[in-house]
Amino acid sequence: MRRILAIGAAAAFAGAIAVGVVALGNGDDPDTATSATPAAGATPGAPSEVTAISPLPGIRRELATRNAISPAGVELVRVQHAGWDGCLGVKTPGQACTEQFIGGYIARVTLPGGREAEYHIGGGRFIGPVDRAATQVDDGMEVPPEARVDFDAILADYARDDLAIRLGLARAVTVLQIVPFELDIKCLLPCDRHAAFVAMQAGGERHASIVNSEHPVDYQGRAEPRTGEDADVQLAMRNDLAGRLSLPLEQVSVIQYRLVVWPDGCLGVEKPGEVCSQSMVPGFLAVLEAAGMRYEYHGAGSHFIAAAFERDARVSPPLPRLTP
Repeated sequence: MRRILAIGAAAAFAGAIAVGVVALGNGDDPDTATSATPAAGATPGAPSEVTAISPLPGIRRELATRNAISPAGVELVRVQHAGWDGCLGVKTPGQACTEQFIGGYIARVTLPGGREAEYHIGGGRFIGPVDRAATQVDDGMEVPPEARVDFDAILADYARDDLAIRLGLARAVTVLQIVPFELDIKCLLPCDRHAAFVAMQAGGERHASIVNSEHPVDYQGRAEPRTGEDADVQLAMRNDLAGRLSLPLEQVSVIQYRLVVWPDGCLGVEKPGEVCSQSMVPGFLAVLEAAGMRYEYHGAGSHFIAAAFERDARVSPPLPRLTP
């Protein structure tokens, strides 16, 4: 694996570019769509309709259309956690901002000719391309672990769209697994060593990418899924959901696989009359997609609970699993 170094902040497009503020719409909030904490008013664990995980694929295609180039010519080069007030760190003179803290992220992309663009994303909307010459721009503050978006899920979704672009498909890509791991690298500057192996299937062929916040999509070409506990349990959950819905396995995708800590022995799914041990349990939160719906699974090791199908259970969110 090649060495990955932290990169500096990207500049805005050359020339005057207006700042766009776009609402993602109900359910399209990247913070709630991929967070362990459900959106306000949502029933924890209940199936939900498929919505955008993040605006990144749409941003890429919109920039390509605006510049009359192929989406392949727009490259996501970095994402980083950032927290702001209601202005998402982009403020015009005299603008008032709500004081509510919003945990989100900054995405930086490049276009042919070395042009760069910056987007601030969070709270169900995004602002960009950011014009640093015309606005007051704040790069944000540190985001606590419980408020961070899940970059593995966001970048796996982006890799899925990237593969569709490479193959000229209309998004007919299945995500087979999202396997988190640590990069075996040495950094001259502080860097993000966390990554995830994303195995996908399109047209009967297997492909893979490695995703990381500082090098978002490293396409690996045709590659088989990985093996091991994280990989095996994801296949078992896909088989479980395919059987429950009477669907072919290739129509079930893994949307999220996030390492967490469950607050009790019931893994956050307390069934009526069940007594849960109060010891915390390291495990995972998974979200699977099939037939236009998403389904939540809770698990630890090789054991999992299809939380989306436990109608009478009290479903609780997990705690973040802290890593060194």
